[in-house]
Amino acid sequence: IDPLFKVGLMIIAACPGGATSNLITYLLRGNVALSISMTALNSLITLITIPLVVHLSLIAFVQEDAAIRLNVPETILKVFLITILPAFLGTRIRKNYAEFALKLEGPLRVILPLLILLVYAGVIFIDKGTGAATRSDFIRIFPYTLMLNVLAMVSGFLVARVLRLHVINQFTISIEVGLQNSALAIFVAATLLKSNDMALVPVVYGSFTFFST
Repeated sequence: IDPLFKVGLMIIAACPGGATSNLITYLLRGNVALSISMTALNSLITLITIPLVVHLSLIAFVQEDAAIRLNVPETILKVFLITILPAFLGTRIRKNYAEFALKLEGPLRVILPLLILLVYAGVIFIDKGTGAATRSDFIRIFPYTLMLNVLAMVSGFLVARVLRLHVINQFTISIEVGLQNSALAIFVAATLLKSNDMALVPVVYGSFTFFST
């Protein structure tokens, strides 16, 4: 595939799981505490690893170099607002207003997936800075992004199985490892590297991974 698409694939592979992985874990009755903890920790670790992976990928595939720097305070704030704060508020509501929380649980199991589905479906139609992307580009990239998603989930599951973790933790880790944060990857490719071609890869990835996961 095109060298720029290769870099885009590396960017999405380097990204952590997002809030969507926490929601899917909840819907599948996985270990939500483990999922949230992994999302928060991975988001902080990738402040170092994403710039490194991008640097090495550019050298390997396009013989270029570009130093990128993720905003540390902004990332920490996002982790707090998107991951930690909602989880904390949820546990407080569940503890102090148990009856109210149980009544909400049923409707939210329907409403939240529908909202996420709308967002993921919209990825295909909303221009994320990928301008001249064609349907043939989408079709060409799709098999590689699907392979990444499936192989990541399988490897996460197998590693957890080898470590003899509880089954609920095995598939929780599989989801967390397999579902990357495509919004972050689009930001890195389109905004920091200013490459529409690289950004197309996470756009394609984000359009189907909710369903495959």
